[in-house]
Amino acid sequence: MNMIGVSVLVLTAVQALHLYEEVRTGFRRQFPLGEIPKKIFVTANVVGFAFALTTAFLCFVDSQAGIMAAWVYAIVMLINGSLHMGMMIIKRDYFPGGVTAFLILPVAIYLVWRLQLI
Repeated sequence: MNMIGVSVLVLTAVQALHLYEEVRTGFRRQFPLGEIPKKIFVTANVVGFAFALTTAFLCFVDSQAGIMAAWVYAIVMLINGSLHMGMMIIKRDYFPGGVTAFLILPVAIYLVWRLQLI
């Protein structure tokens, strides 16, 4: 079994939980740089999930492009999780997306570890 592809899919599932938390807790209204317009928030997430699923597919067909995309995806998710956790540290309080950020980081780290084994 292609463990890179599986890892990308697991990270995508965690990203879906993260998005659910963000939507339920009003992340786009509490974004530190100002409210994110709904169309931009939805578009960014559709593009993000399309990228993740395309990455998984490319990994499963053993494409070098899939490996490169998996690196990008892992790094972006590491940054995402770290920023949510950083906001909670700065605010000393809950920040939307903060709970699932604790899931994103270990799964993204695992993906990086799998990619380094190649």
